[in-house]
Amino acid sequence: RVIRIKKSSRNCEIGYRWKCDRSYYNPVVETVDVESPAFTSGLRSGDFIMSINGLRTYDRAEGEIAELFDRVDMQQQLIVISAAVADKLGYSFKRIPTVDNNDQEGNDDDKHSEKTPINIIQGPPKISNERFGARVIVVKRESALDVFGYGWLADSSFFPLVSDVDEGSPATRAGLKAGHRILRINGAIAFGRTADLVTALFPRREIEERLLVIDDREVEEWFEKNRESIAKEMIEGRGMETIVPIERDQYGPRVIRLKIISPSHLFGYLLKADPIGYPKVTRVVDNSPASQSGLIAGDEIVSINGFHTFGCTCEEVQQLLDRCGVQQQLVVMNEKARDGRYP
Repeated sequence: RVIRIKKSSRNCEIGYRWKCDRSYYNPVVETVDVESPAFTSGLRSGDFIMSINGLRTYDRAEGEIAELFDRVDMQQQLIVISAAVADKLGYSFKRIPTVDNNDQEGNDDDKHSEKTPINIIQGPPKISNERFGARVIVVKRESALDVFGYGWLADSSFFPLVSDVDEGSPATRAGLKAGHRILRINGAIAFGRTADLVTALFPRREIEERLLVIDDREVEEWFEKNRESIAKEMIEGRGMETIVPIERDQYGPRVIRLKIISPSHLFGYLLKADPIGYPKVTRVVDNSPASQSGLIAGDEIVSINGFHTFGCTCEEVQQLLDRCGVQQQLVVMNEKARDGRYP
């Protein structure tokens, strides 16, 4: 949302404090004074600041952010997004874990230098590899200001797909993994819903979500067994006018599992990183592991082994892929998909 803050005079305090957390790419609002210009304009604690007077804040050093604010006189125009909404939309502002291997016992400030190259020292959470049938997962956060810690992709011809899960988040602790299909959200069937309809099923201020999930490889069989009851619930119980779609969107969100015999073999695809979007597959070699697994040109890679890839540089994507070894587990969604990337 757009926040326009105007001071009544040059000596008037604008009424909020921000900070740059090394764990995130964007500055975050730390506190907002009640009845201040910032508060009455709608700014709240926990909001991520995306831009300041039209200038993006993504991956800027704290000094650069301070300089952007110094340019502001009587008015500020910010584009912000709350942590809770960002979580629902699948946005992730967390940096890939970093470490300076040459200075493990040195000064902390040196370890987190702006020039420190990224090294992924801990593998991201894996995509679901267990076939356990449908089960209920209860995700609980400490307060309404916290995030549940996972992203999802809507599929109006099927069930939403969990795309990524943050390490150490309530979702991870509850057992949710990338590659799970969400069958029900707080008791409501999630089948065939657009992004807006899926979003409407999630509680905005509740601290608990109850999800019925199943591994992506088991969902087809489960769906065939429950097709009639799902159709009945959608049409009668939920008052929806649509019927269960017969044909799935072939370009919709899906899980791609790739495997090669040894590190000397190739997976058989090329991709292009996007610093303001997702890496995109530009070419797939015929009869390669990628082709045989269903990867196609135009697929956007939303996560690699459960790690959200939005805004990753070419080097960061390469390091995520290097961590995969001989097996890659990708969540993708093609640019031709019926549903957009975000609700």
